[in-house]
Amino acid sequence: MEKKKSRSVASTGKIKMKKKFAKQGKVKKENRSAKKSTSGIKKKKDKTFEEKSEKFVKMDFEEMVAAEGDDNEEEIEAKELKEAKREKGDKLEKGKKRKAEDSDKPDLLQMSKKQRKDVRKQVKTNYELSQKTKKMWEVLRQEKCSKEKRKEILDELKELVKGKVLELVYAHDSVRVVQCCLKFGDGSLRTDMFNEVKDHILNMSKCKYAKFFVKQMLRYGTKEQRNHIMIAFHGSVCKMVRHKEASEVIEMAYNNHANLKQRLKLLEEFYGPSFAVFKKEGIESLDDIIKAEPEKKRQITEFMANTLTSMIDKTVIKHSLIHKVLYDFFLHARPQLRSDMIESIREVVVQILHTHDGARVAMQCIWHGTAKDRKVIMKSFKTYVSKICREEYGHWVMLALFDSVDDTKLLAKIILTEMMKCLSEICEDQYGRKVLLYILCHRHQQHFHPHIIELLKKGDGNAHSKKDANTRKQELIESVSKPLLEHVKNFARQLVRNKQTCLLVTAIYQNTIGDKNPLMEAICGLASEDLVAVPRDSKDALDKMHIIEHPAGHLVLKKLIQLDKDTQDTVFCKMLIKKVGTDKITTWSTINRGAFILVSLMDCGNDDVKNIIKDAMTPLIKKLQKAEFKGAEVLQQKLES
Repeated sequence: MEKKKSRSVASTGKIKMKKKFAKQGKVKKENRSAKKSTSGIKKKKDKTFEEKSEKFVKMDFEEMVAAEGDDNEEEIEAKELKEAKREKGDKLEKGKKRKAEDSDKPDLLQMSKKQRKDVRKQVKTNYELSQKTKKMWEVLRQEKCSKEKRKEILDELKELVKGKVLELVYAHDSVRVVQCCLKFGDGSLRTDMFNEVKDHILNMSKCKYAKFFVKQMLRYGTKEQRNHIMIAFHGSVCKMVRHKEASEVIEMAYNNHANLKQRLKLLEEFYGPSFAVFKKEGIESLDDIIKAEPEKKRQITEFMANTLTSMIDKTVIKHSLIHKVLYDFFLHARPQLRSDMIESIREVVVQILHTHDGARVAMQCIWHGTAKDRKVIMKSFKTYVSKICREEYGHWVMLALFDSVDDTKLLAKIILTEMMKCLSEICEDQYGRKVLLYILCHRHQQHFHPHIIELLKKGDGNAHSKKDANTRKQELIESVSKPLLEHVKNFARQLVRNKQTCLLVTAIYQNTIGDKNPLMEAICGLASEDLVAVPRDSKDALDKMHIIEHPAGHLVLKKLIQLDKDTQDTVFCKMLIKKVGTDKITTWSTINRGAFILVSLMDCGNDDVKNIIKDAMTPLIKKLQKAEFKGAEVLQQKLES
């Protein structure tokens, strides 16, 4: 019983000691948080207490009592608190000193926005230099600045910025000063500035402001300096093209300043990693590379596909450098790889067809794309159809669509409907007229250059176009006939009296389907106006000229009469004679062009028309004999025959 009792007393004492140490630990933690002692002291004290707690937990009751007596915990705690107070006092004193030191600094909260901006600028290392050079730049950049004054300022600027060009080009304001120096300075000034930064061309090209220095050096630098910049790009072209700022520099270098050899060096890096490092001589295109090493064709095209795919969703897809690489890829890629690329870029085709290579890439997508690809491409053209028709290269893509798309109803709904809403704009533009003429006349050599015809023939017989070409052409003409005839009827005067649009009028008359009487009546109505002499030297002579005398108007009448003769359908000739009347027709013989129109009417093949003119003109043969122009002589011979 005594043993059990002693154990219970010991265990009870042990529990009390544990509670005591736990309570002491809790008090210590509260004291530390209240006094806000440093984190280092907290960790040290916590560690010390934890070690002691573990030690006492493992002890027997007697050992605990002995340990408690040996280590005076209250004294230790007092010492630690005293040390924490001393450190806190040191901190307060340091804070007071720092506050006293900062008392002379400006109070930003009490300043206006403009004042705070000035304070921030003054922190910059080149603040004074920047302010001084900007004042000089304000004078230098003005057109009224004299050559002597400009030279004086440039000499002073040369000394001020010497050795500091690299620092100045990275700031939005001071880089303008440097740009102005490059523009108006002489060769020695440009050379000195360029030598300071020539080892940093790559990094400068990626900077929002420093890139302008590189652009100015490309524009005003010597041949050697431009060559140094081109060489600096080697090995980093693919990365630069992906970069928003650097892509502008690389595009400018490629388009405006690189020669054929330098362009190839820039393009080579899209063909594989080895071409970025090793530059071979005597190679002018990807064709030459593949001819020399045909076994690398697959490897090159796959690398190009991976590189180009990463650029499709970026704004750099608009650059002509990318368009050239894309076109090279389409020429050499195998069908499966080409189909994958078409699927990737079909939604952004509208963004690339403004360049020569971009338009040919778009044509490749149309020729080799599936029906779904073509549909997506056409949908992406919505709201841009008129603009595309009026682009130098973009209108080729429209011609490729007319040659390839089997679903003419969908083509009419998406493309032709929008075209017909903008007919005035399209008819007035030289490329827009080509689009309309292609629908009406297809590849007629009178309207299209042989080079364009050969380019379009490359898409013939593609795997995804099944419909007969003549059927497709006829369906397209049916879709546009009514709007075109209506347009000529409403704007006959402007169209007939314009050298550029007069051929379009005759093409519409010849090829459209439907009632052409309104068109003929509109043109005959112009011919029925009174013939009044107009001084040739007046400014608005062409506007006041009668259609018979007008250089373009008389040509339209002549063409329409000839078409009647070719088709043996003299509807226009009969309407013209009826609308004008014999009294007004006789006045046409008083001018050269009018006389030739009468000759054409007599040759149209209709006896009634011929007899009406002969009866009207026979009494005037003597006047024709006295006339001195060629038309009168020919008409007289025709009447006497």
